[in-house]
Amino acid sequence: MPKISVIIPVYNADKYLSRCIDSILNQSFTDFELLLVNDGSEDRSGEICDKYAKKDSRIKVFHKKNGGVSSARNLGLINACGEWITFVDADDWILGTFLENFYQRNCNYSFDLYIGNVTVIDIKGKEKVSNLQNVDICTLEDSIIKYEINKLGDLHAKIFKRAIISQFNMLFNESVNYAEDGLFYAEYLSKIYKVTIDAYICYMYERRESGLSFKINSFDSEKLCFYLYYNIIAVLAKRIQMPILSLFNVWIAFRYLYTMFTDCTLAAFKKELSLLDLDMISFVANSIRQKRLGYFVSTCIRMRQFGNAFILLHFTFFKSGIRKILR
Repeated sequence: MPKISVIIPVYNADKYLSRCIDSILNQSFTDFELLLVNDGSEDRSGEICDKYAKKDSRIKVFHKKNGGVSSARNLGLINACGEWITFVDADDWILGTFLENFYQRNCNYSFDLYIGNVTVIDIKGKEKVSNLQNVDICTLEDSIIKYEINKLGDLHAKIFKRAIISQFNMLFNESVNYAEDGLFYAEYLSKIYKVTIDAYICYMYERRESGLSFKINSFDSEKLCFYLYYNIIAVLAKRIQMPILSLFNVWIAFRYLYTMFTDCTLAAFKKELSLLDLDMISFVANSIRQKRLGYFVSTCIRMRQFGNAFILLHFTFFKSGIRKILR
């Protein structure tokens, strides 16, 4: 049984796929399997996967009809044999000692989650390194309170224990179109006890404007994601005895409210707000005011939703705005 299973969901990535696969095959640590899940690609991605599989027996290739990144990752999870599991996106790559650094820590400490450092390359080619502290071992509570690992909602540079995933039958939610990685990560946090954090830069994440994280979906889709995430965070918050809002992802809340303005009538908007408690409404309003107000207002104006823009300004700047809208 390999020590680590590396899962790569592949969809129309022939421009970047070889770079990604090579970065894994060139790891200084070699006791791994590589699962390439071709999710119905229409370019040469499937051929590239098969070519690599013929050269290296550690590579397993799965071809399936297109079903989205969650279904591809799930197929990888179902077929993974490693003691640990990590995910790499086909257009990203990892540095040469990523897996070895993890293995050395695993030999010295007992933990449930490994978190490495990430370099983010934006759409202009500028690099930004995540600011992580090096922590050999800590409890889940300390890792959240002191190091805010709950805010690291993607899968980049993280290695998960397969026994925990299997014990709780964890899979990615295929019914959501956004933040499926955040939902999986938050659920995993609610099941574990010990965490190790490595300040070593090991993962290169290339941000693309066409990526799913830049696309805001329909109101129904964003609402589903919001409530799924809320329920998972509620479990985590209860376990470590922290307020839900101190753990909540601002961007998920923002997208939910954003689609209330853009997709719903005023009556429907009021109805949706009435389903939230006032603390959550205030949290969303504050997060918009602090982070995304200009983007939000300009979008409403661009869509000629001047009434929504006015309501938004009133909603975020005046405490009375919430009560007036809910009347």
